[in-house]
Amino acid sequence: EYNAKLYDREAVERTQGHLIQLLEQVVANPNIRVQELDVLSEQEREQILSIWGDTAAEYPSEQTIHGLFEAQAVQTPEQPALYFEGERLTYRELNERANRLARTLRSQGVMKDRLVGLMTERSVDMIVGML
Repeated sequence: EYNAKLYDREAVERTQGHLIQLLEQVVANPNIRVQELDVLSEQEREQILSIWGDTAAEYPSEQTIHGLFEAQAVQTPEQPALYFEGERLTYRELNERANRLARTLRSQGVMKDRLVGLMTERSVDMIVGML
């Protein structure tokens, strides 16, 4: 039984499938470690990898990724570009922060086509650094 006001049938059935998946793994291997358990079914894994993971996109090969991003920032400066853990940046804000970091790196001697390592947790700053 479940509260139909909070959960739809599909979500409950998906959770049921995950629990069965976990139990089958434990029955097949009682010594399995928790971190070795896989909650996804083969169908879900296929969907994630093949359908959702198919992110190839055509874009002008003469343009750089950051150039395309800057063009988008000019077209839609106040549209949301990034949401992360309750923080939201517009294209303008994200572009400004990335450009500010780029100017800082240049002032420290980083030149064009030089690699710069990023040491950061998943965060808005990680995206700023990537751009």
